[in-house]
Amino acid sequence: MRFFNFFCGVAKNDLAALKVVDEELIKQAIGGARFQECFFDNCQDDVIAAFLKARI
Repeated sequence: MRFFNFFCGVAKNDLAALKVVDEELIKQAIGGARFQECFFDNCQDDVIAAFLKARI
């Protein structure tokens, strides 16, 4: 849940912060169907959504 909260609080300016997070950690965190359903249905930032979708 903490990881989900982290992504929910990320602003456009913080995309660089996501880029330094271990890619395998990102894959594991966002790989779950429930995360994808909750996050992508409510994501308001197309740039961050595209960044994360590219890592699934």
